[in-house]
Formats: sequence, structure tokens, C-alpha cells
Amino acid sequence: MAKKAAASKPAGNAGNAGKSAFSQGMGKFAKAWTEQRAEKANSFDNAILETGDHITQLTAVRTGATKNQQPYISFNFKVTHGMDAGKNFSIMRTVKEERDLGFIAKDFQRLGYETVEMTISDIEEIAKELSKEKPYVKVQAKEPEEKKNGDGVWQTIYIQKVLPANEVPAPAKPRK
Repeated sequence: MAKKAAASKPAGNAGNAGKSAFSQGMGKFAKAWTEQRAEKANSFDNAILETGDHITQLTAVRTGATKNQQPYISFNFKVTHGMDAGKNFSIMRTVKEERDLGFIAKDFQRLGYETVEMTISDIEEIAKELSKEKPYVKVQAKEPEEKKNGDGVWQTIYIQKVLPANEVPAPAKPRK
């Protein structure tokens, strides 16, 4: 549990040993909260982008396991230029079978890393490094498609390359 500075306790909670009105009200939802936070812990709501190339900033790289215990790596981005500026999206690679490792290797190659001698522990260290560096990355968004189960839209987005500082245009000035 995250620690914060102590707050004053609201009046009228004498029978609930210092529980706030929020905590009291949430008590009946404890089980649902546990399920929801576990379900949402590895998700990231993706924005649908215009088809084509976008300049983005890599905001975080996470590694972990899904609720089905499948390892994953997730690259989180924010579009920094163009009509979609400000939109967030994630490229998540779940390892369900060996061929999925090729997609992860290709992503790291496009981010400028040699993968021939890369180990699993290297992947986790590079993920931390990229999360700190927050490089600008050119990505390509494909045409959105309906999900096979009819539950929304899916869009394939590919990492193309890390952009050197001299290739990142200045952000557009807000219109008045």
C-alpha cells in the first residue's frame, strides 16, 4: 500500500475505527475491486490512430505475466505530433508460442538494439533503460479492423525506428 502524509479523520466514524466514508462504502465492493484491479493491471486502453506514420514518445516499457501466466512485454507510447497528438497506445507482445519471440526481437532491433546475444535478463534491463530514456520513435499504424468476436476495433501498429534528436520536428504551436 502506498504511504502518504497522514490526513485528518472525518467526524462521525467512531464505530468504524477510523474508516473514512469512502472506505465504509467500498467495503461491500472489496471482492469486485480485487477482481477488477487484477483484470485491468495488464491492460492499456488504446486510441485508434489515423492510418500512416506517427512520431511518438515511448513513455514506458513493462514486462510481466498475464493472468494466464504468459510472459509479455508492453511498449507504451504517446503521439507527440500531428492530428493524433496526445493519444496514448500500447504495443503488447504476449509470448504464447516460440514464434512470438521473433516479434519481440524485431521490436528491439527497430529500437536500435542488437539481439544476437540478448538474454532474457537483458530484455528486462533494456525495458527499464527505455522507460528512463523515453526516446522518440516513428511508428506505422495500419488500417483499423473489426475484432473477430465483434467486440470493438483492432489496429496493428509497428515500431519503425528511434528518431535521433535532429529528426524530431518541433511540436506545432497551439491554434488561437
